[in-house]
Formats: sequence, C-alpha cells, structure tokens
Amino acid sequence: RLPLAVTVGGAVLGLVVLGAVVLGAAALWSKARSGGQAPPQEEEAGAGGEATASNAPAIPDPAPSSASPGSAATEPSTAPPVQPTRPRRSSPPKAEPKTEPLPPVRPAEQAPRPAVKPAEPAQVAYTFSSKILKGGFRIKVDGKDVVARDIQRKFTLKDETYTGTFAVPPGPHEVSFEIRTDIQNVSESHAESRTFGAGQRLTLNIRMTRLNKELSFAWVE
Repeated sequence: RLPLAVTVGGAVLGLVVLGAVVLGAAALWSKARSGGQAPPQEEEAGAGGEATASNAPAIPDPAPSSASPGSAATEPSTAPPVQPTRPRRSSPPKAEPKTEPLPPVRPAEQAPRPAVKPAEPAQVAYTFSSKILKGGFRIKVDGKDVVARDIQRKFTLKDETYTGTFAVPPGPHEVSFEIRTDIQNVSESHAESRTFGAGQRLTLNIRMTRLNKELSFAWVE
C-alpha cells in the first residue's frame, strides 16, 4: 500500500505543478500580446518530486527590441517650422516744417479822434423901421453880407418895419448896417463890435433919426 500512496501523491503534486505552469504561461502570453515584457518564471521543485519541464508546453519568447538598452529612440520633431522674420520697413524721415518769416510788426493804429462838432452859432433877430419909399439896406458881419433887402413902396406917411434873422459864429465880430435911398439921396452906415456866445439868442433894434438920418444899434439879450 505504501508504494501506491506515494505514486498517487506524486501524480497529484505533478498535476498541481502542471496547472501552475499553465497559468503562468497563459499570463506571460497575455502580457506578450499587450506589448509588455514577461519576467522570468522560476520553477519550483516539489519536495522529493521531479520537475517535468519536458511536459510543459513551449512558451514563445517575446521579440527582442531592436533598440539597444541605453540608447534613446529618436522621434521626429513635431515643432512647427520657424518662419523667417521680415525686416521692418523703416519709415521715411519726417520733413521738418518750413519756418516762414513773421510779418513785420506794425505799430498800433491810433483810433481816429472823434470829429469836433462845431460850436453852434449865435442867432440874431433884427428889426428896422423907416418911411423910406425906394432904396435898400444891408447887414454885414466882418464885411460880408448876411442880409440884403430892397425897398419899393407906394407913397405913404406910415413907417414900414422890416424883420429877419442872421447867424454869427461864436467869438468877437463886427456887425455893420448900411442904408441908401433913391428919393432923398440918403446913404448912411453904422458898425459895432461884439463878442457872441455859442447858441446865443439876441435881438438887434436898428434905429435911424428922422431929422439927420443918424443910425444906432440897440442890443437886447
């Protein structure tokens, strides 16, 4: 009985070892298919049993890598090609503005002075009464006629009064009166100097006596 038990135990142990080897080979084969490298498998020998390596199926070795260990694989560069930089165009130099000579400075023009308004002349109102039928009289200022009047009346004994006005510039002036008659042949004159104010209003009464035909002035302001 003892030899039979040993034989049965050895057979069972061999089946166990065989199953382990098959499982290990299957694992190595699956790793080889996925690209991995299978580590070396260690065989264990059972106590008192013999390793039956001849009975195990042959396991194909993974293809050795063509690259030697320690050498780095050269991969193609995926960086984009460097484009050459174009030189920048230099801007043309700016033309400097031309400086034109400034116009000569003219002296400030003086504002025109307001026109001086001439002073208002004096106004003289005259009166002269006479019985002269034919003749005439004149009033002069500084020798220039300002009043000239002819007398032509029908015969009468009544006096005729003559009135009017004339202007005299401000300041001292000479006023003269001249009268002549055709019938009585009378020719007389009278002159007086007087200072007149601007805008002054005066009245000149001219008198002549009946007997000797003398003339006189009477000024009324």
